[in-house]
Amino acid sequence: MEVLPFETPGPRLLGRRTAGLLLTLFTLFGCSTDAVGVNECRDVEYARCEASVACGVISADEVDDCKRFYRDHCLHGMKGDEVPTADEHKDCIELIEEAGETAAASLGMGGAGEPDEASCKVIAAPWKSDECAYLIAESSPMGGGESD
Repeated sequence: MEVLPFETPGPRLLGRRTAGLLLTLFTLFGCSTDAVGVNECRDVEYARCEASVACGVISADEVDDCKRFYRDHCLHGMKGDEVPTADEHKDCIELIEEAGETAAASLGMGGAGEPDEASCKVIAAPWKSDECAYLIAESSPMGGGESD
């Protein structure tokens, strides 16, 4: 068998080079989602999962599944370019939690009553309230900042 002066790299070496190249490309271009507010999204959705039980949207044994779903769903982040301030975020979470408590209290001792409709509307669409309006903030067409 004749040996050529320039041997072609075997599959193992080619695989390592390709893997290294792909890793470099993904690191530079493909691994960032530029997601904004991932943790804030999760906080809001987790609060909604818990509060939704009182409104009959989900059962108590589905809360963990709801949270698992939103843990992954929120990897996309929130709309907009900016994370809300800590106070804005706290106010929104408190609004959702209070709506859940009000809805639960309206059910009565045995849970035979009807949930408070206004509270359930807040839980279903918190972004319609001033406290949670940041959830649907629009992205700036120029990537940030406001125009005068």
